[in-house]
Amino acid sequence: MARREIVQKPVVKIFDDFSGDELPETTKPVRYDFNGRGYHLYLSEKSKRTVDAFIADLTDGADEIVTGSRMKAPPIKAGHSLEDVRAWARQNGHAVSDNRRAPNSVIEAFNAAH
Repeated sequence: MARREIVQKPVVKIFDDFSGDELPETTKPVRYDFNGRGYHLYLSEKSKRTVDAFIADLTDGADEIVTGSRMKAPPIKAGHSLEDVRAWARQNGHAVSDNRRAPNSVIEAFNAAH
């Protein structure tokens, strides 16, 4: 009798990171960012909707932190200059630099006051 070679074949199973249910091998991960780190989660469509709804409810009304190139200063009200904003800010107790842009909160307060 001829000898047969035994070959092991790994079995890959993917489980839903939310529900714990087994998912098809073809399931692609979904990227979520949290605390400055990215995570890949394996989720069914139902679990993804549930997680997305939870995050949407949790962040509804929260302040979005914008950094880097997305950060845009609000426009200064027409007829006024950055120098006007700085002068107004100092008179109203805001700290502003002589050579840098004014913080968004100061520009917004200036616009609201004028």
